[in-house]
Amino acid sequence: MKPEAHDPVLEQLMAGKTPRGAGFRLSKQAGGYLAAAMFYVLAFMAFLLMHDSISRAWPPSNLLYNALGITPVMPGEGLTLSNLSAEIQGDKIFLSGKVDNLKSADQDVPPILATIVDENDKPVGHMLLSPPVASLKAEGSIPFEAVYPNRPKNAANVTYAFTWMKAQEKDQKPAEETSENPAHH
Repeated sequence: MKPEAHDPVLEQLMAGKTPRGAGFRLSKQAGGYLAAAMFYVLAFMAFLLMHDSISRAWPPSNLLYNALGITPVMPGEGLTLSNLSAEIQGDKIFLSGKVDNLKSADQDVPPILATIVDENDKPVGHMLLSPPVASLKAEGSIPFEAVYPNRPKNAANVTYAFTWMKAQEKDQKPAEETSENPAHH
C-alpha cells in the first residue's frame, strides 16, 4: 500500500488552519493565563491542605488562616504545662515546671513565655524560656527551670504559656535521654 501523495489534514496544519474535527485551539496568551490560574489554584489548595505544617513552620500564616475562617494551630498543641512554680528569693525569681506530651506521637516543643504580673494582673516583666528539648517523645514529660534575674518590686504572680516567639538556642539534650514515659510509673 502506497501513502497518498496529497494529505489534506497535513496541508491545513502547515497552512496554520485548524482541520475539521480538531476542536478548540487556545492562543498563546490565553494558554499562559490558564497555566498561571491553574498554578495559583493548586498552590492555594496545597496551602489549605498543609495547614498544620505551614502554621508550625511559619506562624504568621495563622493570620491568613484565621481570616479565611480556619482555626489557627496554637503553639504547643498536644502539650501541657504542669507543676508550675515561681519562688522569689531576693532579687531573683526561680521558675520551674514540667512539659507533658498528651499525644501518642512525638511533638515539637515550642518556647515558653513566662509573664510576671502585679496584683492587678498587669504584666511587669517577661522571660522567654528555651524549650528543654526540641521534640518530646509520645506521652513523655520533661522538667524545665529558669531564673529571672531582676525581680520587679511589684511582682505578684507568674503566668506561663507556649509561644511562637523564637528563644535563643541553648544546648539541648536529646529527648530520649531526658523524657520520662508516664506509662512506666
